[in-house]
This record gives sequence, structure tokens and C-alpha cells, in this order.
Amino acid sequence: MKLTLQLLFILFLGFSEISAQIRPFQGIYNLDSCDFESVACQYVSFTNDSNNVWQLGKPNKVLFDSAYSGNNAIVTDTTNSYPVNNHSYFDVRIVSKNNAPYGNRIISFKHKFDTDSLKDGGYIEVSYDNGNTWNNVIYQNGDRKPAFFATENMYSSNDSLFNGKVGFSGKSKGWIYSRIQWVWVFVMKQYSDTIILRFNFMSDSIQTNKAGWIIDDFMISYVDQGSGVNNISKRATYLEISPNPINENTKINLIGTIGSNYNITLLNSLGQTVKNIDIIDQQAILNNQSLKQGLYFVQLKKEEQVLETKKIIVE
Repeated sequence: MKLTLQLLFILFLGFSEISAQIRPFQGIYNLDSCDFESVACQYVSFTNDSNNVWQLGKPNKVLFDSAYSGNNAIVTDTTNSYPVNNHSYFDVRIVSKNNAPYGNRIISFKHKFDTDSLKDGGYIEVSYDNGNTWNNVIYQNGDRKPAFFATENMYSSNDSLFNGKVGFSGKSKGWIYSRIQWVWVFVMKQYSDTIILRFNFMSDSIQTNKAGWIIDDFMISYVDQGSGVNNISKRATYLEISPNPINENTKINLIGTIGSNYNITLLNSLGQTVKNIDIIDQQAILNNQSLKQGLYFVQLKKEEQVLETKKIIVE
């Protein structure tokens, strides 16, 4: 039986309620970075609109007199205050390199802002369908909602701008380090393997002669969920589970060295222990009896050290 839409909704809701901060899972690995100095950032693109105030260069304003690192940054005009009645944006395109939906990514950046408080400001939109539809990144809705979505140092739904959008506004206290994390649990092949982030800046009709928004030092990182075999030379063993989705004949094979201080635990979608699974001759039996439909995790430990975690599905 297929997982019902209702079950998926409950499952995703449960994940979102416990993912209020960036989750490292099995580790976070930096993949690509850009400080806007000698090497062009292939994943950052600007529009050709003549009214676009975003510029890449050396900031030369009273409040924005230097980049976070090096000489260059992306600024709402490197020299002048931002103009009135303006809407400008640039895009950051994140492409999966691991045959996973959107690649379980974290994007981080350093930034400062100086705008008319709760009037002008900047906000970030996200598209999962190559730019056909856009939503404010803090609102994750529908069937494309990540199981784990988290942010650090972002605006909230209470930070309204003049047009009803929510975003960064007012004057920041120096440079801020912000991060956005997406982690999907189910592979959804019908979706694009790309996230596009759109950094928008908007101003109303009142001139305030403020600096605007400056952004520097983008970093794209990969979140290791422990769902596959980690290529670590010192690793003694790993899990092989088949078939999955599980049935009464599913077996867990341990490939490599095994001993009495290894154990396998079955966790539910909230990370709670459901059962401990006995290991006999480097094999364990896992069946779907007494298990409800949904997502689970099989976790291999040596004493208290987690060696590997794999996802399984009960249909």
C-alpha cells in the first residue's frame, strides 16, 4: 500500500517542528564558496535590467566601506544610496551533484543592511521548478516541503516591508552570518535537481539616503544524512539493507568487521528508539510486523559512536 498524502503531511509536519536550527546529521562538508575576488561565481547571476541596483565591486559608502573579506562584495550600489521605487534582485543557483533532490544543501553568507525600518529591505525567494514559481524562503509549503528545513539569523513573519513582503529591514548590528538548510528524506525524481534563490531588494517612494544591503562570502555545503556508505578508510563495517521498503523478509547485512560491542537500533521519524535489533553472524532480521507506515532509520553503533544511519520505509 502506498503512503497516503495524509501520512506524508504528518511526517513532514513532525520534521519541521523539530528542525528549528541547522542540523549537522553525520557531518557538513563545504562544496563551493565565493568571496567575489579573483574567481567568478558561476552560480550567481544578475539581471540585465538597467534599474537593477545590485552591483559587484568594492563598496565605497559611509556604512558599507569594505567587504567582509577581500575587496569586493555584492551591494545595492557600491557608491550611492539605494533609490526610491526600486525592485532589484540577483539569483543563486544550487545544483545537485549527488543524484539527490536538491542535494541536501546549506547555503550561508555574510551580510549587513541599512534601510528604512519596516519599509524598505531585502528578502529571499526560492524556486524548485527552475523559476516558474517563487515563494519567500521562510515559507515552506506543499509537497516540496523539505523534511528538515532550518535557518539561522533570518527574518521572521513579523518583519513586514511596505508591500506586505517579509524580510531584512532596519539597521543590522555589524556583519551577520546567515544560513539556510534543506534536507529531503524521499527521493522525488519528478522534481528538478536545482534550487534557485532570489535575493530581492525593494524600496518605497520615500528617499531616506540609506546604504541598503551588502552580501559577501557565499558558501554552499552538503549535509551528510548517513544514508549511504561513507568512504572513510578507517571504517570497519557498514550496513546493507534489502529489500527496502521493508517486508517480512528484509535482512540487514553488516559488511566488514563486527564484534560484541556493535549494536543496531531502529528509530522513528522523530529520532525516538523503536527497538533494538539483535545481530547474529553479522546479520540482523528486520520485518514490518508491528510497525506503522512511515519513515524509519536503522542506526549502527559501536558502543556510543554512530557509524552509519540508513533510511527505510514501511509501506
